[in-house]
Amino acid sequence: MLKSSSPPVDATDRTARLCARVFLLVGLPCLLLLALVTGPMGVPDEGAHFLRAVAIAEGGVLPLVRRDAPPGLIEPRSAGGMVDAGAEALQRNVPFDSLHDARYKLTRADMAKLANIPATDTAIYARHSNTAIYPPLLYAVPAVVIAVADAVGASPLAWLYAARLVNALLAGLLLWWAIGRARDAAPFLLVGATLPVMLFQGASVSADALLLPLVAVFASILVRLSARIATSPRENGMAALATAVIAIGKVAYLPLAVLPPLAARLADGRWSPRARTLLAAAVAAVVLWLGWAAIVQGKVFSIRPDVLVDPTAQLRGMLAEPIETARFVGYTMIRSAWYYLRRSVGMHLGWGEIEFPTAFTMAALAMLFLSAIPAASPDRRSGRLLGAALVAALVSYVAVFALIYMQFNAVGAPEIVGVQGRYLTPLLLVLLALTPRLALGKRMAIGVGVVAGWSVLSAVTTLWTVFARYWIA
Repeated sequence: MLKSSSPPVDATDRTARLCARVFLLVGLPCLLLLALVTGPMGVPDEGAHFLRAVAIAEGGVLPLVRRDAPPGLIEPRSAGGMVDAGAEALQRNVPFDSLHDARYKLTRADMAKLANIPATDTAIYARHSNTAIYPPLLYAVPAVVIAVADAVGASPLAWLYAARLVNALLAGLLLWWAIGRARDAAPFLLVGATLPVMLFQGASVSADALLLPLVAVFASILVRLSARIATSPRENGMAALATAVIAIGKVAYLPLAVLPPLAARLADGRWSPRARTLLAAAVAAVVLWLGWAAIVQGKVFSIRPDVLVDPTAQLRGMLAEPIETARFVGYTMIRSAWYYLRRSVGMHLGWGEIEFPTAFTMAALAMLFLSAIPAASPDRRSGRLLGAALVAALVSYVAVFALIYMQFNAVGAPEIVGVQGRYLTPLLLVLLALTPRLALGKRMAIGVGVVAGWSVLSAVTTLWTVFARYWIA
């Protein structure tokens, strides 16, 4: 395996460690506080994610299918799982207005009512078709937390907040670890880790809570591999874990799995032990995803009460007219690119009602791109790896829209709805982490100061905006 061509602790390493300390002092506390101040089920689809974690805690790893969906739904069947009746009652009793109307503020009476919903010894079926088909991997941590909280007699509301806090803690530690090892990409990853969307999702019971931080880990290891930096067995293990979780967690990101083994192969000039390890992780991710897809085949149902979704029929229609499909999907992606780019940093949070000022969103985007340019002493970048990353990101970008069209839109729908900006955040993190950098030498201290100042501002602004949304009349 190659040895590092730079001193054990050079200016780039010191910068990375400084950025990691800034995140530890600012980002991690913000994540923990956001877990507490965000209203119950206030993160998009958090109720469904919570029920999925509860079902797994109850031993229901595989989704169940029922034909007794609530009256009025076009889709006569639903996917879900058996959950504690108290958990289902909690999800059902969260005030609807508190999720969708920014004028509605939570009160002590609201929280007391939810806190008084007890856990039971009765398991009932709860539909959560939009999360039941997800592999259980990203729900393992909250499921364990919920099981422990249930065992000690806590209420379902306490399960939710306990799972959030543990997710937030793990998300923060993963981001800290990634930033500290990201070499000349550390300032950029510090900005990325304190984006509103990263902090808000990380402090939730959601599949994205740990997925997004693992993307940061993935990006930091790619940086080290691209720069021909020696990686430890622990780093190789983290890279393999991140690759598997990202690819299995969301199928649209499956193309990204080729990047770590390719980076190691290019860096080492051969199929070295670490290159083979990362290749095995990529292959395992593909095999596991295919296995899970076979298990849940036929269990993808409409998550929109007014729309009948048929992924198989939608796919047949797309394949029957490939040219028209390419034109339609391509036009949608290009037309919506600027909108989703702003959403990818957190222009809107919650159910769309937590809105940041346009100036803040534009500043966040500018800082994200500007922080990807300078470095004290830039590492050498692999042009072939960057090219492969561009291709993989483009394929993933197309896959996001195509999969949402199949899974969330009626057959033959004239537009694609349901894509969320956070689906594109991982692609930005990977691409910008691998971009070539400009040497600033000692002047980089000024850049790190600007990045640290912005990260503090972004974290405080996010925390205050979310707190004010739910608690300040």
